[in-house]
Amino acid sequence: MFDHGYHAGLVIPREGLERFGEGLAEAWLVQFPDADWFEFGWGDAGFYFEVPTFDDVTLSIGARALLMPSPSVLHIATGRGSPVEVFAASDHVALKLSDQALSDVLKFVERSAVSPDQLVPVLYGVSAFYDGRGKYHLFQTCNSWVSQVLRAGGLASAPGPSVISGGLLWDLQRRYGRT
Repeated sequence: MFDHGYHAGLVIPREGLERFGEGLAEAWLVQFPDADWFEFGWGDAGFYFEVPTFDDVTLSIGARALLMPSPSVLHIATGRGSPVEVFAASDHVALKLSDQALSDVLKFVERSAVSPDQLVPVLYGVSAFYDGRGKYHLFQTCNSWVSQVLRAGGLASAPGPSVISGGLLWDLQRRYGRT
């Protein structure tokens, strides 16, 4: 799990999608044939598209995203090599998952997208957006989604600290150690 400042992302190696993926994961493997890993994030569609950098956040955009339930998107960023090197500016925690846990995590992630049809624009690098399931709001944020994904895989993750990415990272590092 990577903490990018205000948003958390969950990285799954290509092998995980190859071994445990179903319909959507299979489509993602085809769409990103050169990817060694996939970083998944979920969030407010408007926020993702209107706020390319943290400096672009305004009070009205943030309030609208949190206070008015809004459409969601699943974001997939991919890369080659080490995600730790690619996201060197982001803090992270490495989590060891059993095969069953990884399978359950991936099923949750796949259920978070409506279809394999990509939306535009991309956020950064080799990435894509997909229509998401569920509404984004104060009690269902990008970071709480990551916490829910982990709990679906049987990992302990407290919902309270996951309101902000730093709280989610703190909780996971406290439980599973720093990396």
